[in-house]
Amino acid sequence: MRVLGYDPYVAPYDYPIVETGVELVDLDALLESSDFVSLHVPLNPSTWHLFSWATLEKMKPGAWLINAARGGVVDEADLTRALEGGLLGGAVLDVLEEEPVSKTSPLLRQDRLVSTPHVAGLTEEAQVNTSVLVVKEVIKVLQGQPSLRVSG
Repeated sequence: MRVLGYDPYVAPYDYPIVETGVELVDLDALLESSDFVSLHVPLNPSTWHLFSWATLEKMKPGAWLINAARGGVVDEADLTRALEGGLLGGAVLDVLEEEPVSKTSPLLRQDRLVSTPHVAGLTEEAQVNTSVLVVKEVIKVLQGQPSLRVSG
């Protein structure tokens, strides 16, 4: 599988890129080429509604959008419009702007929407991986080595 990534703060030589083999591209190239776009960004002023109509219409026809980041990253009205219009193959949302979601939300009426209860990172594998990473980084710090997570 060819894995593309976009992150304006990550360099091609950074650990996640070197270790995983992700091919860094610009956002438009990622959107135009990807069958699945998975979001993993913080919610801040620059990412609020990052995925709005202007972004969604750049996605490859039939692609799926997966949001495991924060609810406000996706404009839900625009996502609903994209799903209703057949622009996207579907969407998977682990997070929503309003949680719990209103029973009258138009998103709930979308056949090509999969919604999960905001627990994407709570798999057994994720918990084990996080624990191992934390232990390795603590050992580095205790041995006087630089850590990936601690600056200064």
